[in-house]
Amino acid sequence: AVTVTVVMATAAYVMQLVARYTIEVVGARRLLPRWDLATHLGHGWLDYHLLATGRLDRLVWDLWQQGYWPPGLSMYQVPFYVLLGGDMTSGLWSSPVAFVLVAVTGAVVLVRQRRDGAGVVSASVFVALLISSPYLLAYASVTMTEMLGAAAQLLVLACYQAWRQRPVESTARRFAIALTVLFFVKYNYFLMLAVPLALHMWPA
Repeated sequence: AVTVTVVMATAAYVMQLVARYTIEVVGARRLLPRWDLATHLGHGWLDYHLLATGRLDRLVWDLWQQGYWPPGLSMYQVPFYVLLGGDMTSGLWSSPVAFVLVAVTGAVVLVRQRRDGAGVVSASVFVALLISSPYLLAYASVTMTEMLGAAAQLLVLACYQAWRQRPVESTARRFAIALTVLFFVKYNYFLMLAVPLALHMWPA
């Protein structure tokens, strides 16, 4: 209950922060930052537009062409445009949601690792450090690959943890799917996690 309360408070805080300092500014002044964020928003909006207009052949081709950055982030943004409207600023909400996913997934991993009071304490400290980091809060306010990549990494760890605790086909399949998702979100994050996991799992 304590962890859920902290996570909900974190979500409310980040949503307010993003709305005040990023989304309202972009919407009111019709501005888009001139760096990677603009490219990521552009990819996400274009994929939404192609899907909404039924141009599936162009959608597949656009996803295929996204090689410098993998297409996971633009695909992740599409539901936000569907739910919040076709304005490009709708894609900005994808990052604070990813931030909340980082908090929730990280807390779940820590609680599962230690099914006692220590797990709850660890999860609470993790969330406290997360919401107090100016660096991570900054990334939670812009549509970049870092926050979604961190969420995907924690998803891999959660699925790996579940597989180690219950090594059956279903948990192994979820672990494999999580690794695939991470690869298509951020290549270097995949390597930074997959290589240590492979070495850890390598038979002695």
